[in-house]
Amino acid sequence: MLLKEINYRVKNSLQMVASMLSLQASTLRDSPAVQSLQDAIGRISAVARVHERLYRSANVGCVDLAAYLGDLCRDLTGLATNCKIRYAPDADVGMVTDRAVHVGLLATELISNAIKHAYPTDSAGVVDVRLFRQGDASVTLSIRDQGAGLPEGFTTNAKGVGMKIIRAMLGQCRGKLSVLNLAPGTEFVVELPLADNASSA
Repeated sequence: MLLKEINYRVKNSLQMVASMLSLQASTLRDSPAVQSLQDAIGRISAVARVHERLYRSANVGCVDLAAYLGDLCRDLTGLATNCKIRYAPDADVGMVTDRAVHVGLLATELISNAIKHAYPTDSAGVVDVRLFRQGDASVTLSIRDQGAGLPEGFTTNAKGVGMKIIRAMLGQCRGKLSVLNLAPGTEFVVELPLADNASSA
C-alpha cells in the first residue's frame, strides 16, 4: 500500500511538471523553444505513465509493456497535431519496471523523431508502432514512417540530444537498433531482451 501511494504521488508530481511545461509552451507560440518543451513533456509523461500503471497494479515490480506503450502513443498523438500514430501490439508483454521505463523513453524518442523529421509541419502523416514477442526471451519494437527517408550521411552516432538519449536507453536495455531506409519512409527496429541476463556476455 505504501508503494502504491508513493507511485501515485510521483505520478501526480510528474504530471504537474508536464502541465506547467505545456502552459509555458502555449505562451511561446512560434518560438523554437516550443519543440524543446514538447520533447521534455513527452519524456516526463513517459516516466509518469509507468508510475500510473504501478499504483493501479497489484504487482509493483512489473509493467505490461504493450499497454504502457499504448498509453505513450496516445500521449504523443496529443502533442503531434499533424501526425497520426497507429499502434499494434501482438501480445501482452510483462517487463520489470526499471527496464520498462528505459524502453518507454527509447520509444518516446524514436516516435518523436519520426514525427518531427519524417513530415513537414504543413503535411499530415502516419507513424506505425508495432510490438512483437519473440518467444519468451525478447521482443521487437518497430517504428516506421512514410516520410521522405533519412538524410544523406545519417548516422546513429549523431550528436543531437534525441540520438544521445536513444543510445543511452539502448545501453540500459541491452537493445540492438537497426535502421532501414525504405521507399518511402524509414523504419527503426529495436530487438529487446526481456531480462538483463538475456543478452549479457
